[in-house]
Amino acid sequence: MAVETLKNAKKVLIVDDEKMLAFLLARILKLKGYQTAVAYDAFEAIALIEKGKFDLVIADIRMPEKSGLELIKEINQRYPQDGPNFLILTGFDFELPADQMQQLRIAGIVQKPCPRIEELFKQVENAMQNPGLAA
Repeated sequence: MAVETLKNAKKVLIVDDEKMLAFLLARILKLKGYQTAVAYDAFEAIALIEKGKFDLVIADIRMPEKSGLELIKEINQRYPQDGPNFLILTGFDFELPADQMQQLRIAGIVQKPCPRIEELFKQVENAMQNPGLAA
């Protein structure tokens, strides 16, 4: 039964150049029943997405070489109809207009460090309940 549950679990990709944070987020979400994968940059994230579908991508906004926002735009260009929803992780002040967030399927912005893990779970659950925000 546990194997069946994991097989049908929603898939989350965490993309952050802070390796320890990405690893910890993946472990925490796995304990909540999600399948998780980790990428440490945008290029690794694209490679993982090309191999399999994800329901949600949690991406750090500031990463070397390609930002989280650039990653989100690229994924949306490649998968305009059936791509994942997104959460943005940031340790800085960052805002986007609501219409742009919806167009890019960004369900929310999570501040780092996460003030309360319950808030992260709430954001993840909200993103999972609203597939295809751009539709």
